[in-house]
Parts: sequence; structure tokens; C-alpha cells
Amino acid sequence: MSLLKLNLYFLLGELEWNAFRELNDVADYVYKSPRLLEHEKDLERWKLATYFPEGGPTADLREHLESVKLNQTFPRLIATANLFLSLSVFENHVFSLLRVLQEQNPTVPREGLGQGVAAHLKAMKAYGAEPYHQPQYEQVLVALSIRNCLMHAKGSLAVFRQAEALRTQVNHRRFLGPDLRKRRFELGRSPAEDEVMIEGTGLDERLVITNSYAHIACSDLRDYFCALCGTLNPNTALRPMPSYMHPRALSTGRRPQGRDTRK
Repeated sequence: MSLLKLNLYFLLGELEWNAFRELNDVADYVYKSPRLLEHEKDLERWKLATYFPEGGPTADLREHLESVKLNQTFPRLIATANLFLSLSVFENHVFSLLRVLQEQNPTVPREGLGQGVAAHLKAMKAYGAEPYHQPQYEQVLVALSIRNCLMHAKGSLAVFRQAEALRTQVNHRRFLGPDLRKRRFELGRSPAEDEVMIEGTGLDERLVITNSYAHIACSDLRDYFCALCGTLNPNTALRPMPSYMHPRALSTGRRPQGRDTRK
């Protein structure tokens, strides 16, 4: 193996490990962040009992307003922010990966590079990557589409150019991997319990997500990026920490699935 190849594999291994570590940390943050709401609910119950011991109309009004915030507004804000955070971190690592490939392969012609992560993934094919053949690729595309819809007019489908495509993806649960979709079908789980839904009708149709979806998406982004690096780095000895540093996985030869909240 040439020194140039060895150096490239070392850089790819470093990129893969950094992305795995950061996205794993983000996934853990996403999973734990709703606990803030439990703290706030306990605090609000204490305030109601302290400030309005006799109850009354003012207490009822405050309880209603705070309940809307804590049970509807805040959970959706947390879920949306966590999805945006996960995709931002993922995109940063995709951009870094392409930059390394370009710097380490100066003889490969560089075609005009479009904007966005999809264009960067396409450009990697010139360096031997297989961005379209990874198990999580469809879920990555759907996550990007969901993020783009939520970014404009708070998820209104009436102003989203790819509304029909997104509607199909949501209705067919394409935001989940095949195994999870199959499990949902076998359990007979109602679409009303899904992590991604379309609420309202007509011009009021709006895309909404739960924090569980942000957690699922972050895990898919992590696994997709690591698999993508694997297509570029066939020397497993130079890939960081086999089986992603999970002690049980190292002993069984299986990759860990992490905490499964997706029943």
C-alpha cells in the first residue's frame, strides 16, 4: 500500500470516528432534551399551588396557557430544533469528507459543484464512494425534505414545492427504515401514532414531527455517514474502533443498535 493511500485511509478513519462520536453525542442529547419539560411541569405545579392556593379563574387561565406551552408548543419546538441540529452536524461532516477526497486526489477532475448536501454526495462518486447504495440513503433524503418543509412557514405544505412527494413519503412511512416499517405493519400500529404526520386539511395542511423522529433521524444520519466512509476505506484495520466501540458488540461481532425507542 502506498503512503498516499495509507494517509487517505488514515484521514477517512479519523473523519468517520469524529462524525460517529459527534452524531452519537447529538443523538443522546436529542433523546434526553425533553426531560427539560418534565422539570418545567413540576415547577409549574409548584407555582400553581404556591401562588394560587385557593384556585379560581386566574389559576385556571394560567394552568391552561402553561399546559398548551408545555404539552404542545415546546415539544414541537424541541423536536424541530433537534432535527435541524442533527442535519447541520451531518452536513458539516459530508462537506469535510468531500474536501478531504478532493485534496487527496488532485488528479481527479472536479466538476461544477452544486449547492447542498445532495450535490456533495453526488460529487463523491468520482472518488469511488457509493452514496446511493447505503441502507439509510432513502431516510437521509426524507430527513432533508422534512427539514426543508419545516424551515418554510412552519411546515405548511401549501408553500412547499415538493409537497406531493413529501406527502407520499410520509404516508408510506419512508422516514423509517425497511425493518422498522415492517415491524410497525406487523404490530398494526396506527399512523396517528407516527413520529411524522400531516395535520389539517386544504391550505391548513401542516407537517409535524415528534422528538422521537429527530432521534431516529440522527441515528440514521450517523450510520449512513459511517457506511459511506466504509465504501471509501476498505482497510478495516485503519477504521476507528471496530463495531463503534461498543464492548458487547466487540465480543459478539455485532454492531450495537443503541437504545430502541421505536416500537
